[in-house]
Amino acid sequence: AGCMSDSGVIGSVSGMEIPPVVKFVVGYQNGAKTQNPNIETLNVYIPDFNDPSTGKQAGQAMLDDGADIIFGVGGNTGNGGVLAAHEAGKLGIGVDVDQYNTYPDVAPSLLTSAAKNMDVAAHDAVIAWSNGELEAGVVRGTVANNGIGLAPYHDQESNIPDECKAAVEAAKEGLAAGTIDT
Repeated sequence: AGCMSDSGVIGSVSGMEIPPVVKFVVGYQNGAKTQNPNIETLNVYIPDFNDPSTGKQAGQAMLDDGADIIFGVGGNTGNGGVLAAHEAGKLGIGVDVDQYNTYPDVAPSLLTSAAKNMDVAAHDAVIAWSNGELEAGVVRGTVANNGIGLAPYHDQESNIPDECKAAVEAAKEGLAAGTIDT
């Protein structure tokens, strides 16, 4: 977002202010600032994950304040913010899954999605079980084990400059190696 914003203002329409959502927001803002230290980051927490109408109003307010990219990090509430961006001809970033596939109404405007790669976790567990190696416990999804990551750029692929793509790849490498702290 920091590399792609023309206005220098980005926003995030967030659900409840709970640790996982706060981590999404902080990572988004800090990542954008690595590309544009002067970028203005707007955020709102809405205490509901299923209020797209309020999310859309919040997204529209951010667009009115100059935002040109909206990260919807609040379930259906965040989807309202992404819808506002789409309807205004701006970019959105989805969350949890590749929303290009799950929210077709806004797919052409999606820059990417911050994905929890549950398919990878399920695959790895099935393989471990079939090899007799599945152990009880918690496995944390990280960039290093492909448990989290960014969805493909889809329709936006040709609109993203090579230097922005390179910055994303460098960030992934740094996160995986532990040299970048969000």
